[in-house]
Amino acid sequence: MTVNKALEKIINQQIDDEMKKAQETRNALRKDNVDPSMHPSESGFIKKSTGRPHGSRNRAALFAEQIMYREVESIFTVLVDKAKEGDMTALKIVADRICPTRKDIPVRIKTNRLKSTEDIPLAMKDIVNTALEGDISPFEAANLASAVDLYRKSVETDELAHKLDDIQSHLKNLGLE
Repeated sequence: MTVNKALEKIINQQIDDEMKKAQETRNALRKDNVDPSMHPSESGFIKKSTGRPHGSRNRAALFAEQIMYREVESIFTVLVDKAKEGDMTALKIVADRICPTRKDIPVRIKTNRLKSTEDIPLAMKDIVNTALEGDISPFEAANLASAVDLYRKSVETDELAHKLDDIQSHLKNLGLE
């Protein structure tokens, strides 16, 4: 028996066991004239949640994923062979795995390094001008501007924390804390 068949048999046995347990519970509740969609609690019977928890995966998907991970080399070898034979679909799959499409590309613009919040207006001006000249896309400019704004917020937060520390130490020296 192959490993795949053995795993499939084990998983099917577990599923069967769970289904038998669930059926036994439903039968026991029916004998007591209790709605099987209800379960006991300290304050009586309450409606239980139905279905799998959000985000959980079913057993068939997990089983298929396990097989896929074990067989990935042989599957990829077959795809490469098919691509060599001229199968364009196989070629596209292989190409997408070997050279996936980049989601983003590093962007270079001419601007000074940010050392303080006083450098931010010049950096923003450089970003906008670079986008207007067509050297970067508006999307890239927006991402760069967002990064500069995050820098501004972190510097301002740090400055406010230092000012607050100074005020607290001054109040402590005055005995007003």
